[in-house]
Amino acid sequence: MKHLLKIFKYTSSLWRYYAAIAILVISQSAMYSAQPLVVGKVIDSLRSPSNELKSIIILVLVVFALDAGGSFLNNINGYLGDRLGAKVHKILSERYYAHLLSLPQAYFDNELSGKIINRLH
Repeated sequence: MKHLLKIFKYTSSLWRYYAAIAILVISQSAMYSAQPLVVGKVIDSLRSPSNELKSIIILVLVVFALDAGGSFLNNINGYLGDRLGAKVHKILSERYYAHLLSLPQAYFDNELSGKIINRLH
């Protein structure tokens, strides 16, 4: 947990991405949670003696809209997550590279170059 908080500290400039992803996840969860309620209404409408075709079609369209909206939000969330990951990687790599430049020459004499390069990726 300590390392995660450190990463959040270094990437605090990306707070808009964190907030957008959190809002999208909450919205997506709400959409997917509402689906069973609407499907229950569809089933109740089908079982009632005075089932109106118009109300059933509207409810089915609402179920479709909830599913399509949840999928759309999932795709946007994935895109933002990929962008966030790339930006975090860039920030941390630049920070590591700056740290490497500040190290004394003796460090590079004693450390394997492959190990140093591997940490940069």
